[in-house]
Amino acid sequence: MITVRAAQPGDGAIIFATTWELANSHGVLETVTARAEDFEFALFRDDPVIGALIALVDGEPAGTAVWHRSFST
Repeated sequence: MITVRAAQPGDGAIIFATTWELANSHGVLETVTARAEDFEFALFRDDPVIGALIALVDGEPAGTAVWHRSFST
């Protein structure tokens, strides 16, 4: 079953992993400077600068969608 939900605290690692995979597949892995903690901070601070959705297949992370005002993924 496929489900999509809003990112929750603790999802920074999922978002980092999918960002890493995207950069790797495009051959630009060296441009990834963010860490999971950076995504956590950006998502869950008092004035968030990004938003994210997490796609799950049978309860396991399968993808992410990230939107931002000023944030490079």
